[in-house]
Amino acid sequence: VRPAFDNYRLDSHFDGGIPLLRDCRWILPWVENGGKLATTYYGADLRQHGVIPEIDSAAAAVFVLEFDHRFLHPRAIWLPFPFDPAELPRANPPNDGAIRIGHVATHRSAKGTDRIIEAIEKAAGEVKIEPVIIERRPHDETMRLKASCHIFIDQLGELGYGISGLESLAMGIPTIVELMPDHSEFLGRHPFVVANPDNLPEVILDLIRDTDRREELAKFGPEWVGEFHNPKRAVDIMLNKYKELGWISSEEFYA
Repeated sequence: VRPAFDNYRLDSHFDGGIPLLRDCRWILPWVENGGKLATTYYGADLRQHGVIPEIDSAAAAVFVLEFDHRFLHPRAIWLPFPFDPAELPRANPPNDGAIRIGHVATHRSAKGTDRIIEAIEKAAGEVKIEPVIIERRPHDETMRLKASCHIFIDQLGELGYGISGLESLAMGIPTIVELMPDHSEFLGRHPFVVANPDNLPEVILDLIRDTDRREELAKFGPEWVGEFHNPKRAVDIMLNKYKELGWISSEEFYA
């Protein structure tokens, strides 16, 4: 393990803030000898296990990809989740018949799946709706089913949108999600249709009835994802921090 550790620089950037060995026996001497260390936190890692104090103190840069992480770490630098929609299919829902409303139930309690299904069923009492609840399906089948939807519901709760919501937006599907007011404000102009567990049935009905809005969102969604979550944008934020720290030169930055 040690030769690989040295040869492939496994000690330069830690996902989740966790080194190869949790007791930090290799990384701390390396940092003391001039090694440059950064950490990145993705999702539940920072909320659940927090930081390893020795690693956190040694890390000169701390990057986070979740909105609420900005409030959990005093040195957090937010990164837009790098997202490449190139391989995703385009939305192709049927032109007539029921409105197909999709939801991927990967983690029912976290995503608010039961409340989402309840809201869809309530809205179905007024218009013709075909629920498309996707659960435990291979990725290619999941994408095919999502592409067949007129509307997609990402999730409910304080965590905002996830990768599934980015996929649906990039595919050109109007996407509903719960966003806290400060999160929505932080995003600026965005294509998400914001709802909560109480008003979700009404939001669904309004979106179904407003075909012009759905057409506008179907166009705006891919544009926004391509710009806001462009991988180059995330890399530029990281490189700017490295340049600020003196880790790279201007010549390296613009190479």
